[in-house]
Amino acid sequence: MSLTSDTPSPRLGVPFRVTISIGVKENVPTLPNVYLPAFFGPEELGDERSTVHGAQGTLYRETLTLEAHARGPLRIGAAKMDAIDARDGKPKRFISNDLVLNVEGGPLLDVWSPVRAFLGLVAYTLLPLAAIVAIVVLLFRRKARSPRVQPVQPPPSPPAPAPVDTLSQAIERLRDRRSRAAVLEVRSAIWRAAGASPGETLGDVEHRLRSAPQAQREAAARIERAAFIDDERLQSAIDEFLHAAPGGVRT
Repeated sequence: MSLTSDTPSPRLGVPFRVTISIGVKENVPTLPNVYLPAFFGPEELGDERSTVHGAQGTLYRETLTLEAHARGPLRIGAAKMDAIDARDGKPKRFISNDLVLNVEGGPLLDVWSPVRAFLGLVAYTLLPLAAIVAIVVLLFRRKARSPRVQPVQPPPSPPAPAPVDTLSQAIERLRDRRSRAAVLEVRSAIWRAAGASPGETLGDVEHRLRSAPQAQREAAARIERAAFIDDERLQSAIDEFLHAAPGGVRT
């Protein structure tokens, strides 16, 4: 097994390809128990699979098209395959190498960075001034009103928040149900654990987890992949996440 990339330094916002190559000495129609590598950050744009049969056996290739949205080091974990070892007849897990790439940014983003910084400075300067003007206008309006004081009704009490499931509870339901709905529950629990609010995007969560432990970032990457993978490979993606989750996979 081997894991390769068509470039060691992907460009920001430019698609690049990562290929998993597996060679076996037998002619087999397919390799069903292949687990794709885990990664956090890049957007997956699709994949292509091919199987070539010959006198030397079977060569399987799967190419992922990715697009990075953040500069810096990018680690792509190893691909895995579960198979029976013909040498001793025992089931084993075969593991490829992993990749460490360096994402580089484009010049246009560097040009606009000072502009964005200037606009942010202007916004932070104008907001306090606008607040002072609003307070002055409010005070003048109160003076112009009648001195009669109207009783103020207290606002109604907010409804009690619905109970929020913990991450461990969501993982337990995923082990029992193994459905896409259960995957999305785990994804929501991981986002809540990262401190993300309902209106935030995947990019916001990635930014929050940038300094988080490696295990937490990899768990977020695996569940993100399981949430949007096709139905044919959903169960394999769930297995990959549960293998790394606390407690492993329930048998």
